[in-house]
Amino acid sequence: MTRTLLTLTLLAIHVATSPVSASPEAARALVDRAIAHYDAVGRDAAFADFNRKDGPFTAGDLYVWVLALHQTVLAHGANPALIGKDLSALRDVNGVQVTTSVLEAALADAQGGWSSYVWTNPVTRKLEPKRAWSKLHDGLVFVSGTYGSETE
Repeated sequence: MTRTLLTLTLLAIHVATSPVSASPEAARALVDRAIAHYDAVGRDAAFADFNRKDGPFTAGDLYVWVLALHQTVLAHGANPALIGKDLSALRDVNGVQVTTSVLEAALADAQGGWSSYVWTNPVTRKLEPKRAWSKLHDGLVFVSGTYGSETE
């Protein structure tokens, strides 16, 4: 247990001090940290923390967002304007249904899964390839991802 806490703490420090482009490992760690925070403080407090651009769940282009199973955004660290929006029909420039892709990846494996789509990077403000790690927890999908062409 102590080793797990140390690992999560070191990963959290890495996320907070990471350069603009985050790693796939940092995205996975951020989702796990967000889920632990959700369990510790409850839904409302966690979502408020996730939505803070200056908060502990946003660093550069790395942030957490939460999706309901019916594909409505419940929290979003980079773009609070998406909160409450049903994005089930949203497609990226390549025709990928973004939230469907994220949801399917989370439902395919209890440990979580990767999906890929094109999204606006909040740092560069340009459309870029994104790989998102999503994990189902408590009937919600917790998501974070990396920008660029890096693959795992």
